Amino acid sequence: MQKRILIVGAGYVGLVSAACYAQSGSRVAVYEKDQAKRGIIASGRSWFYEPSLDRMLRNLKKTRRMTVVLDPVSAVASSDLAMITVGTPTRRDGIADLSDLDRACRDIAEGLKLASRYVLVVIRSTVLPGTTSELVRRTLERFSGKKAGRDFGLVVYPEFLREGSAVRDTLHPSRIVIGELDRCSGNALERFLKEFYGRDLPPLIRVNMATAEMIKGASNAFLATKVSFINEIANLCESFNNVDVDRVADGMGYDHRIGREFLNAGPGFGGSCLPKDLKALVKGARQFGVRLRVAEAALAANELQPLRLIGLVRELVGNTRGKKVAVLGLSFKPSTSDMRMAPSVKIIRALVKTGMRVKVYDPEAMENAKSLFADSVAYASSARNCVRQADCCLILTEWGEFSALTSGLFVQTMKKAVVIDCRRVLKSLKLDSRIVYRALGIGREASDAIVWRNCTMRREHPNKSRGRRHPI
Repeated sequence: MQKRILIVGAGYVGLVSAACYAQSGSRVAVYEKDQAKRGIIASGRSWFYEPSLDRMLRNLKKTRRMTVVLDPVSAVASSDLAMITVGTPTRRDGIADLSDLDRACRDIAEGLKLASRYVLVVIRSTVLPGTTSELVRRTLERFSGKKAGRDFGLVVYPEFLREGSAVRDTLHPSRIVIGELDRCSGNALERFLKEFYGRDLPPLIRVNMATAEMIKGASNAFLATKVSFINEIANLCESFNNVDVDRVADGMGYDHRIGREFLNAGPGFGGSCLPKDLKALVKGARQFGVRLRVAEAALAANELQPLRLIGLVRELVGNTRGKKVAVLGLSFKPSTSDMRMAPSVKIIRALVKTGMRVKVYDPEAMENAKSLFADSVAYASSARNCVRQADCCLILTEWGEFSALTSGLFVQTMKKAVVIDCRRVLKSLKLDSRIVYRALGIGREASDAIVWRNCTMRREHPNKSRGRRHPI
């Protein structure tokens, strides 16, 4: 396969897609407006942590199938596909900020003006229904002087990637949705995807552009709702003896109408997608006079969930002023360095306001943490260093190395062995009785948890994915 592809926007979707397409044989040009990020990518590295991505980029640097360009305009004219993967962050008023999308469309339109071939413009940025058929199409036609559907193709191709498994999800997606302006545009993208996936082509659906945009928004809204729902059930589980939210979720997950994925309780959902996409959908719906009350409730629950921990810290530690708290896990989920909208940010800032001395550690997100918290917190080089002389420890992200922590670490190094386990990574350990242990979603006397974890039925759970502890 020798397609020439331009990708505008080298974030999680753009850079991972570029690497996967180039690895399969396409010639990929990547444009990223941030000069520092361009330099990192040109050196054969990723500017964010994503498993196996750096290895792919190093190999591609040798083959020269993927290049970083300084000018997207000239690259469009020599491309078969021009793919827009820029971010659409939420503004303060809840509406998606489309300024980067507009800029990308103008650049591509200028390139279309120079192109003598049919170029397919592919929108992968997440936007509200109608954005591509109105704003994007109008901008492309105005600045190119050409007609969409006649002189160039236009499709919406929503992404369903999960940070931490973005490479795997690109190579093995659950489904493909093509939102087409016309049949010719849809056919062009389908041909490319059939070549790319071959026999591994997943289920494919072709719809109009607004429907494809709605599928993306509705999917994220539903996933966010599942997370908020199980978090509230977890809060209720804590009121009863011998009730474990993981066991509850497993029992629910056997129902094929519910499924087990995204029923992993924690301090709230975060990341670059679910919070902003849900807010944008709720706000956008109101502009049409529609209230998405379930989605609004999911957002409200997610805002409150992290702050429950502050009350629990006060309950277990007493007077917080001057006390030291260790926070293990900063990224919104494991296998990523992303702290955008991570629950840890709200929790840490609230802890600082109570007068506590906060020390933090994460295997991959420390640089992002420093840019967020500056000198308001202390930074540890390891989990052991983080908990030393602490009065309390919060585990916020289920990194694998945290599940290997031992009772001795807490008893011997902490000033007071108080552990609040928001992801239940330690619940299967036989913890020392001197440890005051609270786990989100587990009742005070959940003594059957270990027996359940060894249950054959659970290991063979039909809806349980290999990455079950990586919820989002």
